[in-house]
Amino acid sequence: MQVKHVHTILIISLFLAISLHAQKSLPGKALRSGSFQTVEDTMDINNIELQIDNSGGIADVNVSYYPAGSSLSFLFSAGVGLTGIVNGELRTGWSHRNSLIDELQPGPIGANPSDSLDGIYEVTSDDTFGSENYIAWEKAVMAGADFQDLNGDGVYDPNIDRPDLLGDKTLWTVYNDVTDLAQRSPRLMTSPLNIEIQQTVWGYESTDDVGDIIFFRYRVINKGSDTIEDAILTFTADPDIG
Repeated sequence: MQVKHVHTILIISLFLAISLHAQKSLPGKALRSGSFQTVEDTMDINNIELQIDNSGGIADVNVSYYPAGSSLSFLFSAGVGLTGIVNGELRTGWSHRNSLIDELQPGPIGANPSDSLDGIYEVTSDDTFGSENYIAWEKAVMAGADFQDLNGDGVYDPNIDRPDLLGDKTLWTVYNDVTDLAQRSPRLMTSPLNIEIQQTVWGYESTDDVGDIIFFRYRVINKGSDTIEDAILTFTADPDIG
């Protein structure tokens, strides 16, 4: 496994773990053509109000604000993308919607993009054992999310174990790039990389500098049968400042 850590300074920090050698696929609402719908949630635990969706999109067209609760939009659109070489062929898996690039869809590879497992799972430091968010996290674990296995039995139990809570609020979702060419038009139009991205977003309820930061962790897994060479993960942003 190749592990990298990438940090950006501005308002978003990224933590990246990449495994790009081929792995076996696991069994198992993003198409803008209307085949299915995206699910959206907002990270609003501190001074930033940032909207994300379950197919890699961030702040899609002026829906995120700083300071939180104001009408001051600081980000037009943002997203994540992976580029690499598979058997000598350049391939991409990108979400960059302000450039009409929307190659990602909700869920693990092999799952129905409209499945109920493919949402955004939320947990906060106010949640407790047996709470609604702890119970819902069981579906996140089924889709690939981590949890704190407090009794060491390897099975998530919302009455005993804790979700993978980072900071005071965590949002978790998973998406993949196995989309058809119709969704990849009219821009990059490559074949999929066969990647799955497990995304964790968290923040701290704080009045100091950390209250102006939202953290992103991307776990990128190659679910295809081929190694991805020269892989580059990119975080793109179209900010509106001033």
